Amino acid sequence: MNAAKARANVKPGTLMILDAEIQGMPTSSVITFLDTLRAAGYRTGFYTYKYLLPNFDLEAIHPHMDIFWLAAYPLANGRAADKNPDFNYFPSTNYVDLWQYTDNLLGYNVDGSITITDNAIKLFNPSTAPAPAPQPKVDQSKPVVNPQTHVDGQSRYCLARRRRQIH
Repeated sequence: MNAAKARANVKPGTLMILDAEIQGMPTSSVITFLDTLRAAGYRTGFYTYKYLLPNFDLEAIHPHMDIFWLAAYPLANGRAADKNPDFNYFPSTNYVDLWQYTDNLLGYNVDGSITITDNAIKLFNPSTAPAPAPQPKVDQSKPVVNPQTHVDGQSRYCLARRRRQIH
């Protein structure tokens, strides 16, 4: 694990999320993976789809994760979803901190998720984060693109690429 940490150059305390999208993945494997990450100094998360949830013992997994991210959305058949989730489709299960409500937010073919709990907000916006380093002066005559700005301009929305990499 130490060699992998050194190669990846991921700082301790970073949130690492297990993307469990495999039919038949044992709960014991999920717990072992999350415990290994915690022992290495990382925060842990568990992500899966609503239809896969019955395959897991969420009560057993819960003590081993810092955050639970659940995807549950109607098939849009390529239609774009707006930034207002349909709460009639909200998954009724315990511990949901983040809810992925679409796989085609605003027609950009990116996943749209919202934070549900204060726990999620704290993990993604820690108050203990160091102050940003001073930035060099920018030539005001040129447009500036901020890679941290989300499509809707609000930090409470998370966008993810098709492979669920958080931005």
